[in-house]
Amino acid sequence: MTTDRPRFELTPTLEIQYDIGQEHSPTNPYGRTLLVLRGDGALRVDRWGGHKGRGAWEARVDPAVLRQLLDALAVAHDPRTGPPVYVPDAAIARFDVTDDETRDYHSIDWYEGQRLEGYREALRIADSINHQASAGVLDRGVNDLPPCVHDARPVSL
Repeated sequence: MTTDRPRFELTPTLEIQYDIGQEHSPTNPYGRTLLVLRGDGALRVDRWGGHKGRGAWEARVDPAVLRQLLDALAVAHDPRTGPPVYVPDAAIARFDVTDDETRDYHSIDWYEGQRLEGYREALRIADSINHQASAGVLDRGVNDLPPCVHDARPVSL
């Protein structure tokens, strides 16, 4: 399967945003989480709502894991045609990858993404980074990556 997705390099201007969930949904125990990864390895995670409330963390992530995430997103393909249709309270996962001149955007239901090549791996990596950066507070998905987040600390939201 081929896609027309751009190939991103690990540069200081690279930014990957992973935005998942809804902070005001009465049926979503996880709330909303925004992970921002930079090409130099810096990261920040913000969380609103959910059963564990608000929180924010900063840390560093191994460049090899950033490369794995970019490679997974490069092969991610949503087989739907037309605009996505989500059920109410869907756990919508959004990836937004940008550098100086290029942007790539993905939006998929988190549960549907678990069944699709590329998305399954991207979600696993992003959820593991969230888990490690927050010392286990953010527990959506499975944290099965080896330790790849360093110097994590809580910060003000």
